[in-house]
Amino acid sequence: MVRSGLTDTEIEGYVWHSNRHTFCSWLAMASATIKEIQELAGHKTITMSARYSHLSPERRLLVIDRIAGAVTTEPNPAETQKPTATK
Repeated sequence: MVRSGLTDTEIEGYVWHSNRHTFCSWLAMASATIKEIQELAGHKTITMSARYSHLSPERRLLVIDRIAGAVTTEPNPAETQKPTATK
């Protein structure tokens, strides 16, 4: 039945193990920590979890945009002024 569905949809190279990669990747894209991914996937090491966790191209762009927004945000002038001593 699975093979029939794969043939009908023209999906190539699928193996049951692909589900594990998908699960870990979805967790990563949902902002799960690597430790959470390790525990949920049942991996013995974080290294194995990192190997399975992939971000989609769209998610990578969101992360880059978030970082760029933090860097390019202009500081509040009131926060950058040094206090002056008064007599």
